[in-house]
Amino acid sequence: MRSIRIAIPVGMFLLACSAQASAALAQSGQIAVNDTDRGIVVSYAQEQQSVVFTVTLPVLWDIGIYVDGNQDGKWGYGAFDSRTTGLPTGDLAFGRDADEHYPLCAQYVWSAFADNPSAPYESSQCGAFESKATIEIGAQDDTKRVIMKYRIPNSELFGTNDTAHLAFSLWDGKAFTYYFSPAAPLIIHK
Repeated sequence: MRSIRIAIPVGMFLLACSAQASAALAQSGQIAVNDTDRGIVVSYAQEQQSVVFTVTLPVLWDIGIYVDGNQDGKWGYGAFDSRTTGLPTGDLAFGRDADEHYPLCAQYVWSAFADNPSAPYESSQCGAFESKATIEIGAQDDTKRVIMKYRIPNSELFGTNDTAHLAFSLWDGKAFTYYFSPAAPLIIHK
């Protein structure tokens, strides 16, 4: 199998689905999430100018990386309100776009669900936030999984802050699962 490498500008988060991969992650980064029910391990490691998130997931699964950029404990302007739609915020989202020509989706996050403030509700179109993050997508392996590596520049992840407040969404093809929230984020220090 050959690997497809696509460079589009994103620090180091690792999602893996085996004990062997978990051990490798522990050696190369900090484990942030260990979802034993789904066999998912999330860890991160920092490079000099970025943080790299590496994700090993079943082919149709996906992950979103969310940054509470202004660190106010809510996504965008809070619960959805059409009056704030389209106004840029310090909150960002990085994920994979369905368009294979532009695989990285970098967005502003405008609001959250009123009944689930951990879940982003409305975001800008992909590319509205001009990111220097990159994504590298590997070929499908024998277990029908792919490895995706996101490299997010420190300037986008941290902004002017000394810490980054992060949360993640996992799409399993049927529903989203959220890890962390703007009110209870994963905090990474520069």
